[in-house]
Amino acid sequence: MGDRPAWRFTRGNTIRLVTVSALAGAAAVVGVATAAPLSRGADAAPPEAAAEAAGASAGQGQALRHAAATGALLALPAQWPRSGDGTVAMAAAPAPVLEITKSVSPDPLIIGADAVYTVTVVNSGDEDAEGVTVTDTVDADLTVGALPAGCSAAGQTVTCGGAGLTVPAGGSVSFTIPVTVRPDLADGTNVVNRAEVEAEDAQGASTQLISQTRTETDVEIVKTGPAEVGPDGTITYTIAVTDHGPSQAVDVTVEDPTDGQLTRITELPEECPPSGLTVTCPLGTLAPGETVTFSFTVQVDPDLPEGTEIDNCATVYTGSREENTGNNVSCVTTETDGTPEPSPSPEPSPSPSPEPSPSPEPSPSPSVSPQPSPDPDPEPTDEPTDEPSPTGEPTDEPTDDPSPGPEPTGYPEYPGYGGGPTLPVTGSAVGGLALAGALLLATGFLVRRYDGGLMDLPGDRA
Repeated sequence: MGDRPAWRFTRGNTIRLVTVSALAGAAAVVGVATAAPLSRGADAAPPEAAAEAAGASAGQGQALRHAAATGALLALPAQWPRSGDGTVAMAAAPAPVLEITKSVSPDPLIIGADAVYTVTVVNSGDEDAEGVTVTDTVDADLTVGALPAGCSAAGQTVTCGGAGLTVPAGGSVSFTIPVTVRPDLADGTNVVNRAEVEAEDAQGASTQLISQTRTETDVEIVKTGPAEVGPDGTITYTIAVTDHGPSQAVDVTVEDPTDGQLTRITELPEECPPSGLTVTCPLGTLAPGETVTFSFTVQVDPDLPEGTEIDNCATVYTGSREENTGNNVSCVTTETDGTPEPSPSPEPSPSPSPEPSPSPEPSPSPSVSPQPSPDPDPEPTDEPTDEPSPTGEPTDEPTDDPSPGPEPTGYPEYPGYGGGPTLPVTGSAVGGLALAGALLLATGFLVRRYDGGLMDLPGDRA
């Protein structure tokens, strides 16, 4: 054959040839088919055949042309079928043909929410595909969730199927890959996902899916305050803002206008810098599930008549996409009741419980001491005696008191008043009375002696 290029086709060789045409002045290979072993149709394995073309060039899908003006395709087996114009039809043997497709739901992806990729492999060939393996590379902005049976993950790479997976001719197989989109992605971020399929006896295939992301948030505001307020009283409003997600809410701001004719702002939180009659609170970015709570206070005009209603509404805004805006406004109505607000009373300090004091032992009542009865004065005698003999000295033993008679009725029982019983004389008072009586008796005898001129001096007695 010299330096002329030659192609050898034998059973089991893989080429990209459909027809060979013998044309006047040239030989050409036209068309492109799936790679497969060649056969000659219904006949058994054909003998080895060679085709030569002088000065030809080869390439996938390129024509193989004879360089000379005359000539034809050489050395083709005579038993291969030919058409009248010299076209030789060579059919490919049965083989599996794999195709792979991919989809995602929802599309576009919701930032911060869950999504599901579905990878489908179809065998459009006429033989089963064995050892089918699907490899899916998940974007770094996604987190792989719980995988179905037959799939495993290593980092961001998911592998499904393998040596035990067969896709029959004309059949298909699908795998679902759950993921979660990062909640902090910017709106409109592109997410790339690539999938490939391979088999033991078929050529591989691949696909790539590019999806956009979008934010979706649900920001809610709830405002509370008192139902009534006294004249010249204060109202404290409390505001809570929550991001229900699934995406983070950016540029969150609360605006709450107040009526300067009814109230004046007296206290603001750090989230709300002074801004005139409208309370403006830039809260920044809220993560899904995050809540921010703050309060501010207003003073009520003291000249407002009773029954005046003070309406106050707060509104929340966000720079993120939001479909549910029905919970972005919250209002409170407070009515003046004409009753001054009571000043707060100090909390009483707890006092210790007193220890129980022991009951005093009862003291015995003093017994009544008997009163001594005074002796009657002695009768005076005509003749004085030398020594006065005083009588009526108190005795050691008191005499018995006579039994008291019945107390009179009809008088209050006050001692010594209105005929009531008198207090008894006892103790040292009895002794004093006895001594005083003795002194009086002695003095009386001396006086009588002086009056009768009978008093003798000690020197007068002979």
